[in-house]
Amino acid sequence: MWLRCLGFALLVWIPAVLHAHLNCSVPDLKDGYFIPTEKSYPNGKTVIYSCDKRHKPVVEGWWATSTCQNGKWVHEPKCIDETACILPTIPNAKPSQVPKGWYKDGTSMPVYCKEGYETEGSTPSYITCINGNWTSLPVCGKSSGGCTKPPKSPDAVIIDQQYEEVFPHGSSVRYQCRQGYAMAGGKTEASILCTAGNWQAGEVCKASTGSTSKDKETSPFTTIDRCGAFPVVKDGDFIPDGQRSLKFQCALHYKLVGPETVVCYSNRQWSEVPTCRENYCSVNTEEYTDLENIGVKYIPNGYTEKLNCVNRFNFRNYALVECNDGIPKISRCKYHFKFIIFICYILHLKWSKINNLL
Repeated sequence: MWLRCLGFALLVWIPAVLHAHLNCSVPDLKDGYFIPTEKSYPNGKTVIYSCDKRHKPVVEGWWATSTCQNGKWVHEPKCIDETACILPTIPNAKPSQVPKGWYKDGTSMPVYCKEGYETEGSTPSYITCINGNWTSLPVCGKSSGGCTKPPKSPDAVIIDQQYEEVFPHGSSVRYQCRQGYAMAGGKTEASILCTAGNWQAGEVCKASTGSTSKDKETSPFTTIDRCGAFPVVKDGDFIPDGQRSLKFQCALHYKLVGPETVVCYSNRQWSEVPTCRENYCSVNTEEYTDLENIGVKYIPNGYTEKLNCVNRFNFRNYALVECNDGIPKISRCKYHFKFIIFICYILHLKWSKINNLL
């Protein structure tokens, strides 16, 4: 009886789960209305919704659309108070916290410009939601000391650096000569530095004609004590790797971008210095009513972790949080499979009691 019950439960449950991945249930829309109204919605179906008085959609506009995608509404239809604010779009800025769909009236938060950009003029570096609108949004313009794209070097390419519209003051890019070409002294790599809005002059790659014995004896590098102060990398540190190089590493939840090893050239200039970039998502569980409040949870990029949901019906359940490019994607709470086993166990007890009475 026990095994038959479990098998029956699985036969009922598995198709339902597969069906749920395709269809969406009726949107739970409070303080609003939508069309068309159906008992369930097939995958790919779109609904249009609007909100009652003193409310507005959680996206721009007085009406909005949401589409069923594998059992979930994207975005989830929601009506918020008309005094709340939607996350603004500020060119060349980055979020200062885990992005939410909307913010309550009176909420303030800082705004940070991307590297190579800074707030222009007297615009504030934070914004406040007041009666449905944000206070004056800051403008992130090119930093006064930033540089545009680095100059093209014949017979060379830039390595270890993605293209950016603006490079901040103090940043550097590394060139590498094409095969069969080299710079003075036989070097095949060199860096140039962005200083006060201009790139320093780079070395030229020339066709190799064979090196002399004097070139072989002359090293393009020198000891690290001859380059002055050691480079400083935010959220990172280094250890001396002998007398001729520094080896860098980043703090937990940060990734190294650029070369791991930095050397001192014979002209007493450091080679390209790496940077440490955020490599995680942060989820403040206090902001999610369905999750157990455990404070801020940090999840490495590319990883998926389980976060416990609020214990309802005396059953443990969880949500999956997937971190991609610093943005967390949180699923709905999922009940553990033991819920089905528990139901089967209750049915088994009741069936046994009926058999005993008979």
